[in-house]
Amino acid sequence: MVTALHDLPGWQNTRWGMDSKEIIAAVGPELREIPRQQYGPFYSELSIPKVKIGAYTFSVVFQMDGASTMRDSVCSAMPSNWIGQSSSAS
Repeated sequence: MVTALHDLPGWQNTRWGMDSKEIIAAVGPELREIPRQQYGPFYSELSIPKVKIGAYTFSVVFQMDGASTMRDSVCSAMPSNWIGQSSSAS
């Protein structure tokens, strides 16, 4: 069975192909709007900043394509204050 891109599961109740309004409705109050982050051809403006998995805290970002539909959700083991900050050292 081949799965269409819009049928692939994302984080929690999200699915690939959702737009921002659908992601907001699916995730709920823990979702935060963030300064736009670029990831190659994708971008993110939505995040869950503190997700506990076992003893670790992660940040989840929802990556959108040029048509503003979700293409990926990424769980990152970076400090919870990383979003919106430059990764280069001063």
